[in-house]
Amino acid sequence: KGNLAYFGEINIVGNTKTHDKVIRRELKIKEGELYHGTRLRQSRENVERLGFFNQGEVIFNSTTPKGRNDIVDIEIQVKERPTGTITLGAGYGSAKGLFFTTQISESNFLGRGQNLSLSTNITRDRRDKSVNLGFTDPYAFDSNWSVGGDIYYVTFSIPDKYTTRKFGGDVRLGYPLAEFTNAYITYKRERMKIEEVE
Repeated sequence: KGNLAYFGEINIVGNTKTHDKVIRRELKIKEGELYHGTRLRQSRENVERLGFFNQGEVIFNSTTPKGRNDIVDIEIQVKERPTGTITLGAGYGSAKGLFFTTQISESNFLGRGQNLSLSTNITRDRRDKSVNLGFTDPYAFDSNWSVGGDIYYVTFSIPDKYTTRKFGGDVRLGYPLAEFTNAYITYKRERMKIEEVE
């Protein structure tokens, strides 16, 4: 309430790994626009939702330059957290026996907000195994288009009967239709071979 004010400079501090543009593209506010409290709050929530920063460590500070009551500068303070994960697992099944699983993923690859993952699954006798390499760029070429894909290899056996080998991949393309609503299309190509067990 009162006199109209406009957003001045928007600066980001504390992001030692994440590129500025990864944060700025989540903002609902722009320099030079009329001040809007709701969009300012939504911007903070969007940056927190990225998951690249510690909970409660995304702070939007508002300051007014001396002698300019119609300008509001915004300083965005963030504190980064580790975004890579390594998961190891093991289990036992009556049909397949002992099996092992591993997954390595990075949700902020090279600080660009891209997701890279590698997962494997193998049984003790190595008859059944799978490898999957996936990549997703939520803002491909700095646009609103999301592009991703997977490459995988799977071997599955039925004891004393046959073994199935699959090698393939898929490409995903997505675009936002509305807030929190995206549409995706996926093209998948796979080659499968079935071998009888002698």
